[in-house]
Amino acid sequence: MNHMRSTTLLVAVAVGTGLLFGAAPSPAVPQCSAKSLDGTYGFVVNGTNVGGALVPGRVSATGIATADGAGNLTGTDTVSVNGTIIRRAISGTYSVNANCTGQATFTHNFAQPTLRDFALVQNKQESTFIQTDTGAVTTGTAKKQ
Repeated sequence: MNHMRSTTLLVAVAVGTGLLFGAAPSPAVPQCSAKSLDGTYGFVVNGTNVGGALVPGRVSATGIATADGAGNLTGTDTVSVNGTIIRRAISGTYSVNANCTGQATFTHNFAQPTLRDFALVQNKQESTFIQTDTGAVTTGTAKKQ
C-alpha cells in the first residue's frame, strides 16, 4: 500500500512540476490567411442603424457570400430595413490576419460600401462579425456550406 501511495505521489509531483515549468503542451495558436476564408457561407445579420449615412432603424439580413481564398468576395442577400425589403448583389474584398481576425469591405447594387470586422471560429468553419460603419450597430454570423 505504501508503494502505491509513493507512486501516486511521484506521478502527481512530476505532472505538477511539468505544468509549473511549462513542460505541458500549449494550445495551438491558430494560423490563418485569406485562403482560410475560401468557400461559400450562409449568413445572418441583425441590428440597428442609428444614424450617419445609413437609414436609421432596425436591420435584418440573410444571404450567401463566396470568398475566393485570394481576398475577393461575391454574393447576394435580402435585407429588411424598418420592414422595407431590399435584395442586393454584393462584391468586395477581405483580408485575414494570422490570428484569424480580419476585415471585409463590400459594396452592393445600391453603391453603399459596408465595412465589417470578423473572426473565424469553429475550426475556420464559421465567422462572427460586426459592422464597423459609423451609425451601424449590427452583428452577425456566417457558416460555411
